[in-house]
Amino acid sequence: MKNKRLKIKKRWILILILVLAAGGFYAVKIKAPAQAAAMPAYSTITLEKQTVSEKVLISGLAVSEQEQILQAGFTGEINEIAVAEGDPVEKDQVMIRMEDSKALAIVKQAELNLQEAQEKLITFNQDAGQSVLMNYQAAKMAYDRAVQTNDQQAQLLALGSISMQEANQAKEVMTQVKAVYLNAKIQYDAFDLDQERAKCVLTIERAESELADAKEEWSNAEVKAPMDGVVTNIDVKAGDQVQVGTNLIEVKDVRSLKVLSTINEFDAANLTQGNPVTIRRNAELGKEYHGTIIYLSPAGIRLNGKTVFEVEVQVNDEDEFFKINNSVQMEIVVHEKQDVLAVPFEAVGDQDGQKVLFVDREGVETAIPVELGVRGDYKVEVSGEGLQEGDTVRVYVEDAGAFIERW
Repeated sequence: MKNKRLKIKKRWILILILVLAAGGFYAVKIKAPAQAAAMPAYSTITLEKQTVSEKVLISGLAVSEQEQILQAGFTGEINEIAVAEGDPVEKDQVMIRMEDSKALAIVKQAELNLQEAQEKLITFNQDAGQSVLMNYQAAKMAYDRAVQTNDQQAQLLALGSISMQEANQAKEVMTQVKAVYLNAKIQYDAFDLDQERAKCVLTIERAESELADAKEEWSNAEVKAPMDGVVTNIDVKAGDQVQVGTNLIEVKDVRSLKVLSTINEFDAANLTQGNPVTIRRNAELGKEYHGTIIYLSPAGIRLNGKTVFEVEVQVNDEDEFFKINNSVQMEIVVHEKQDVLAVPFEAVGDQDGQKVLFVDREGVETAIPVELGVRGDYKVEVSGEGLQEGDTVRVYVEDAGAFIERW
């Protein structure tokens, strides 16, 4: 009885085994029918409980979780670049210095303005409004004297003792002194000690704010590293004139890496944030690193005619060999079952549209219908009525020659 076989998930492994056994693909292809006839009709395995893991394999690129492109904070000339591409830097280390004479001059003027405002408040508190009172009193006394003098001159004019010109001069002085008195009286009447003190305080606060702004502007003349990391790109050179917002330098944190990748929509349906990931650098596939999915895009994007989802994986145990821009392979377990019956894919047959295992019961081949569960790389979970741990399962290989011919 010839049975259709379940498609093998890892067909190339069987091919490789058969090719090596026969001494080369070309020879196997030519002699396959004769060799297949010489092969045993089947081999057997013992049905055992195992752990079966279904995995997704994707490639990716290592990037820094933290990276920043620093821009010019004000317009000016670059005086010095203190680092080179590839240099390690520490947080707040000065990397670029810019011409700062104008910014420094603004800082100095702001400092003088603040000092003047502070001294004015000190003087005001010491005076406590006495100067306004004294100015009013002095103006009133001067005005009173001018009025008296004007009255005296008017009497003398009436007696013919002085000329009209002399009398008019006294009257003009009185008018001028009256204006000064009235202005002093207005200031005195309107004077509020608390309000005037508040004005002095407000002037100081404004001066402090202007000084802080000036110092912040001045600080932009020094471009500092925002974190511990590595300089990965420098866009300018000493002597360049730059504008506010010009890209200057890029720094990446090499101690905290993640891997970027995309995954097809079918596999993405089985992944969630938090899934563990095994990572291998293409430069050293034998060494494993461990990671975790930290982001899976909620919406797919079209890429080369297919829908894919973006994936970000945090690397949990990178070392000095794991670097930015490393290309990697990632293995993600999407389903796993322990202590389940499992067989190689080759052991599963197809009989009248039903998946079956051929179990050897006292030398009699018995086809037992089975349901397939989690599919691993080389084996698949099976379950079915009458299936028992310890059963001897036949694995047929009589169509191996035909299989090789198809390839």
